[in-house]
Amino acid sequence: AVPDFGPLNEHFVRDIGSTFAMLGVGLLWAAYRPAVRVPVLVLVTLFNGLHALVHAYDTGRGLVGPAHWGIDFPAVYLPTVVLLILTAVLIRRPEGHA
Repeated sequence: AVPDFGPLNEHFVRDIGSTFAMLGVGLLWAAYRPAVRVPVLVLVTLFNGLHALVHAYDTGRGLVGPAHWGIDFPAVYLPTVVLLILTAVLIRRPEGHA
């Protein structure tokens, strides 16, 4: 449903694709390096949270139709909720339990 937001901007698609690719690399790095796990996860979660807020704002103000609540749920809102829960769990873990 990306076209609902306006004409295709190939440069922007590559820019945001690069951002998501680097977030993925960061998560892979954090999976194998306990010392960076929480800081990387916090940054990825902040990005996803802001991204979800942008989607909610645009849908709420009518830039796109209300169907976008459901369209965006699996790829925008659900991953953000999962990341928030995972981040909270890891932050609350006692030291030494990576």
